[in-house]
Amino acid sequence: MIKFLITLTFSALLIGAIGFWVIEPLPEYFFRTLIFLFVSTAGLYRFLLRTKQQRPDFFVQFYLATMVVKLIAYGAYMFIVVTSQTENAVYDVMVFMVVYFIFTAIEIGFLYRQVNR
Repeated sequence: MIKFLITLTFSALLIGAIGFWVIEPLPEYFFRTLIFLFVSTAGLYRFLLRTKQQRPDFFVQFYLATMVVKLIAYGAYMFIVVTSQTENAVYDVMVFMVVYFIFTAIEIGFLYRQVNR
C-alpha cells in the first residue's frame, strides 16, 4: 500500500507541476480534478486490498462493483464540471481523462501484482 501511495503521490505532483508550468491558462477545475481522482483512486485501492485479504473469493465481484461506482461518481463529477462552465469545459474534460488514465494504469498495475501473489 505504501509503494502505491508513493507512486500515486509522485504522479499527482508531477502532473500538477507539468500542468502548472505548461498549460496556460490552467483549466478551472485542474487541481480539484487532480485531488478528486487521487483521493478516489487511493480509497478504492485500499478497499480492494482489504477485500482481497478478508474475502478473496469475492474480489472480482467487488472490483467490478467499484468500477460501476467510479463510473457513476466520475460521470456526476463531469456533469457538474461541464454544466458549471460553458466555454472552457473541454479542457477540464481532457485533463480529467488524462489523469484518469494515468491513475487507472497505476492502480491496475499494483492490483495485478497483489492479486497474483
